[in-house]
Amino acid sequence: MSPLSNQNRLVVLLKGLNKSAKSYSDLFPSRRTGFFMKLLWKSRQDASKSLLRIHKPKTLLMLSRQTLNRIIIIGFMVLVGFALAKAIYHNSVLGIIMALTSLGAGIYFLYLMVKAKEEMEAGDASR
Repeated sequence: MSPLSNQNRLVVLLKGLNKSAKSYSDLFPSRRTGFFMKLLWKSRQDASKSLLRIHKPKTLLMLSRQTLNRIIIIGFMVLVGFALAKAIYHNSVLGIIMALTSLGAGIYFLYLMVKAKEEMEAGDASR
């Protein structure tokens, strides 16, 4: 092993380039190295052990396209209903008009979506 300065040893340690070193003394053979270097080496070993212990395969939250669309639409309708209720509570004519416009836009969007789906199915059936 080539002699390294303390600064270079720290860089090697932090970058994890010296994977062959099994213990602190393999990386730092002199006895004059500081307490900080020993502490850093020990914390690196502890961290790698804890990461290996807690690593589990991820479970993905898989939602179908239809379920996701329904969640988005229901969320939008809930927000529009809340806006309409707040507008009525505060006696705001402009708020009521805007909430009803949003409700109408949401219903029209659903109508267009159903119509487009029917046209796509009719186009697939004609092929």
